[in-house]
Amino acid sequence: MLGYRQLLNEEFQGEEAPSGQRIGREIRRLVDEMAGNGCPGRRGAEQLSLAYDLLIQEAYSHYYAEGSQPVAVMATGGYGRRELAPGSDIDVLFLTGGEPEEKHPVTGSILGLLWNTAEEAGHKTLGLGDVAGCMAAHIETATSFIDARFICGEPELHREMMGTVSRYFRKNSGTFIPAKTEEAAARHARQGGTVFRQQPDIKEAPGGLRDIQTIRWIGKALEHAGGGKATSPHPLISTEDVEAMESGLDFIMSIRLALHYLTGGREDILRIDLQPETAELAGYEASAEMSASQVMMREYYRHAGAVHRALRVVMNSYGRIGSTAKKRQVEHRRKLAGRPFTIVGKALYAATPAVFDGADGGMEILEAFEEAQKHRVEISEELIKRIHDSLYRVDERFREDNRSAEAFMRILSATGNVAPALRAMRDSGFLAAYLPPLASMEGLVPNDVLHEYTVDEHTLFTIEAVDGLFTAGGDEEANKRHVLEGLPRPEVLMLALLVHDAGKGKGGAHSERGAVAVPQITEQLRLPEQVARQVMFLVSNHLLMEEIARIRDTNDEKILLELAETAGSVEMLDYLYLMTYADVSSLGRGGWPAWKDTILNELYHKVKILILEGRTPAREEKDFRRALLEALPEKVSEAAALQHLELVPPRYKLEVTVEEALEHLRLIEEMSTAKEGAAAMYKVADGHGEIWVVSPDKTGLVAEVAGSISASGLDIQSAVAYTRKDGIVLDKFLATVPEDSLMASPWETARANILSVLGGRASVRELMEQRGQLQAVQPKRTGSGTSGASVTVDNRISDRYTVVDVVCPDRQGLLYDLTTAILSKGMDIHFARITTRGETAMDVFYITESGGGKLKEETDMSSLRDVIEAAAKEKET
Repeated sequence: MLGYRQLLNEEFQGEEAPSGQRIGREIRRLVDEMAGNGCPGRRGAEQLSLAYDLLIQEAYSHYYAEGSQPVAVMATGGYGRRELAPGSDIDVLFLTGGEPEEKHPVTGSILGLLWNTAEEAGHKTLGLGDVAGCMAAHIETATSFIDARFICGEPELHREMMGTVSRYFRKNSGTFIPAKTEEAAARHARQGGTVFRQQPDIKEAPGGLRDIQTIRWIGKALEHAGGGKATSPHPLISTEDVEAMESGLDFIMSIRLALHYLTGGREDILRIDLQPETAELAGYEASAEMSASQVMMREYYRHAGAVHRALRVVMNSYGRIGSTAKKRQVEHRRKLAGRPFTIVGKALYAATPAVFDGADGGMEILEAFEEAQKHRVEISEELIKRIHDSLYRVDERFREDNRSAEAFMRILSATGNVAPALRAMRDSGFLAAYLPPLASMEGLVPNDVLHEYTVDEHTLFTIEAVDGLFTAGGDEEANKRHVLEGLPRPEVLMLALLVHDAGKGKGGAHSERGAVAVPQITEQLRLPEQVARQVMFLVSNHLLMEEIARIRDTNDEKILLELAETAGSVEMLDYLYLMTYADVSSLGRGGWPAWKDTILNELYHKVKILILEGRTPAREEKDFRRALLEALPEKVSEAAALQHLELVPPRYKLEVTVEEALEHLRLIEEMSTAKEGAAAMYKVADGHGEIWVVSPDKTGLVAEVAGSISASGLDIQSAVAYTRKDGIVLDKFLATVPEDSLMASPWETARANILSVLGGRASVRELMEQRGQLQAVQPKRTGSGTSGASVTVDNRISDRYTVVDVVCPDRQGLLYDLTTAILSKGMDIHFARITTRGETAMDVFYITESGGGKLKEETDMSSLRDVIEAAAKEKET
């Protein structure tokens, strides 16, 4: 800035009148410098504002002639607030004591310089006597004058003007503030009504720059109305909320500076294509879990959410301090019998400051959501904040409490009124705290142009879509409502929608990744096995009907029969139909296209007819225990089957078939007499097959089995492990035979190798070396290159386990290398799900430290990440 001051001095001391070109170039250099230094938010905006202040002050000193009419030069708008970005307007007010002069020597000269140096400059010239009339005539002018800041000229004129401003607000704050709140509500509606747009307008959207300005305008209006002396940072919100607002302003100004710099103009929409470069300019870096732009966007939603909540607090608080509002408050206040809550108007408040401080504070939080839902009122911003501050009550003991599970399921069961409760849970932080697998969805940008909203916001919209069916009046909606009302458990649909995108952002097919979270959630919520299976089915298949309707021939009977067989019953088809409607109709604004609705409805009715006509085998809904006992062969005792069901983990009953369980009982019996202490089997069809291995648990088991299979010439496509309470592990591997394989019987070879390694007669290393010799005489396989791996080590997804998520190029022996790397750090692998798509492996490992417990130290997580990344890199062959 010192160089800039020197330049101004040279320009205004020269013989020629300054043209503004050199000054403009210097201002652009200042912007370049800020862009290269991480786009400092408020500091950068203040520096840019100061540059124009200095220019105007120098111009005023140079051009003001002795004896001219006194004039005060003031900054208004964003310039007045010192919130300039490179593409912002420079708004200036020239105020005179008498009638404004058309050709005042200062006015034209200053404006000429501004037009040569700024993107756009606006001005207003007024006499002091015109101020009151202009404010009374136009609320926009009153809003502008509240931010008027003195730059240079006659200071007394500025003081007299601000006296007029104070008198205006002492008389008109009662109309000004409601007008501003209505203006904000209308603006929010135009912007989609939510903070969580994937491409937000950082100025106009809820939680954006305009919300911050509205909070300040209301505060200043009240300050002027009260005599012009501030008694607190803001008369209607807490110091903490003010700090959140100021932090949000700093963030938004940083992003705005980057956006304007990148686009060379006044661009305030944070478009998907601009997000990566904006994040880079603003200094964001990728984390192990997200790209740099996703990190930035999650930060945006955090700040915007805090700002938006603060504005709602301001609006609600002001509504309770007016005289007529006080009367309404008395009329509509009612204490809820037996509950620590009060309803005021249409919102739920705490009846006591210590509402959640007792030993049962977690249950009282859930009661707040239930009461708001029951009385169809919203939860007040004050209560949302109290819940957020009390989230320490949502601990593992609370999550395992049967009462919390029952209360949560009651909330999901409320007819037509589920979404508001879940939205309040999300906004307060309760939802992610109570169901940790949902935490990764919050503020997550899907980076998909078809989705207008973040993953969590889209999820809430899907539930709103189902809520809306209960009150919809159209013919097609009436048909869907009829289907919905016929569901035996609509809460199954709501839970499936809540979880359906939990796999987003984790790489690979998100429906499969999301299904991994289902067993943990259904177990926590104490759901019956049959219900949990239904949720698992819906999450795993939630894209099925949409994909068929979009890209397949819905007149092809083969396709219809396949869908009918997949659904298995009219009940599950009903669930899937409504889930598809809710999901696809909630991607963005613009409504649910009639042509899509027509295709989906036709598909649903055609498949329903096939099921009702008995064209597909009817599946009787049985719980796993009953179905297994009914299918037991004579040589297997019922006692052995019941013991097995007691020992397997809950997810086993959701993910395996009765036929597989019967094979497991046989293998367990075989293992007890086998000299290897293990048993294995395989089934093959069309080049694909599955291998089941049953053995006692031991360190390195998954690695040994995976290595044995890879050394046998098979490509592993997926894997899952189930550990019984008695330490017996059931491992399932899906594999394929490579096209270039020369081995005659790789499946039998794999079985023999597994038993040989587990029996101690061979090692994986020896088998790998033999495999290398065989590869030397057959065509060399091409890998997927040496591109890097993405490794996430996350403690938030599961209460019990640290979750390791690996996405990297697939290759022979990859799973063995990954599991060996994990085991080398002393970790135990409790569950693994391996998925391969094309040439990309997407593997998930649920691990603990040796002896149990999640990784506790960030250094341990970082070290584990490094060793897995090294193992994931393709080896040179």
